Amino acid sequence: MKKLSLLLVALAMILTSCKPEAEKPTVVTKTVGEVTETTAKVVGQVTADGGAEVTERGVCWNTSGQPTVSDTYTMDGSNIGTYTSNMTNLEHNTTYYVRAYATNEVGTAYGEERTFKTLAAYSPATGTSNGYGYVDLGLSVKWATCNVGATSPEEYGDYFAWGRGKPRPYFIWFI
Repeated sequence: MKKLSLLLVALAMILTSCKPEAEKPTVVTKTVGEVTETTAKVVGQVTADGGAEVTERGVCWNTSGQPTVSDTYTMDGSNIGTYTSNMTNLEHNTTYYVRAYATNEVGTAYGEERTFKTLAAYSPATGTSNGYGYVDLGLSVKWATCNVGATSPEEYGDYFAWGRGKPRPYFIWFI
């Protein structure tokens, strides 16, 4: 009886002392925003550490697809949670591929790939900004050569209501 009790205690100690093997972290590439000619902000999230401490997290990017930490990348802390990465020194008018990443002792995991295009450069010589023509009125004021949503000065463009940032499919005039 005494031997059986010792055997059961030993077996219980072995079973409770075993830890599951760690895995790579789980990462989500949430959003890309505030894109300019040379910068962008990306929100990533480490949702699970995989059973081992996350030692590094951030985003990586390139211009060909499937970016990894062998490409350009940011380091934005460690551990699980949501974070924002500031991408800088980007080329204007260029398509980029970006993914969030996180690293633990097992390896590096990547989130979904997102794509965005930086804005075209402002060009005083050609009178264009992001592909649209403008007239320089002086005093740091520029006037568009066509309405928002139009491709020529003869077109009406999109309909906007005062204080609304999104175009509407129609507009009702109140007289």
